[in-house]
Amino acid sequence: MNPDTQLPSAWTGWYIAVSKFVQAICNYLSLAGPAKPDELGLAMVACNTAADVVGTESERVRVSRTLSRAERDAKKLAADVVLPFPDQRAWKVLWWRASAVTNAIRDPRITEEMEDSLVETPLPKSPTLREVPCWDPECGLLTARDKTKRYRLPAERQRTILSAFQEEGWPTRIDAPLPEGVVNKAVANLNNAMEEMPLVFEMDGTGEGIIWGWREPENEAEDAR
Repeated sequence: MNPDTQLPSAWTGWYIAVSKFVQAICNYLSLAGPAKPDELGLAMVACNTAADVVGTESERVRVSRTLSRAERDAKKLAADVVLPFPDQRAWKVLWWRASAVTNAIRDPRITEEMEDSLVETPLPKSPTLREVPCWDPECGLLTARDKTKRYRLPAERQRTILSAFQEEGWPTRIDAPLPEGVVNKAVANLNNAMEEMPLVFEMDGTGEGIIWGWREPENEAEDAR
């Protein structure tokens, strides 16, 4: 790879996630007996999440056809790995398939295709380009679009929620960082504090998570009526 070329973090993150997913498959197959597929399941979720950040399936193919094929083959392999196999021969076939996918991941054409696509195609979506708020816990300053809010009082529960979103990169949903008995009230207070901000927070309906979104401008809300 050209040392002057800097790949978008979303693409390299996708590559790393697929590599870890394949490694999880190999770890699963290395066990002598039945194993819990927890590691495999978590790795697949991480792989899918990283792929979603890069873009649609067609965008991912333009980024790297080799990596796209490897990801597809890994998912097919993972689906077979979690099924029970009665004989050793089937297990050896899985090992052979896992080795093939591992070799594909190591194919140097992956980085070459990614580097070429920097010139040939537009940049896919990147988490660094996604519009999200910014919370500075030390200054107690929340910035969202062209608005700012400075917390001058402790409001510890509100600050805890904002810090949790900031630490996780502002995904749409986070696990509630507060006990069940206080989180609903904390979210309600947080929303009240956002009166002048373009943000809205709410529970996700399970009692275990909090979601956020951009507040719809009043003029658009009135037009929709």
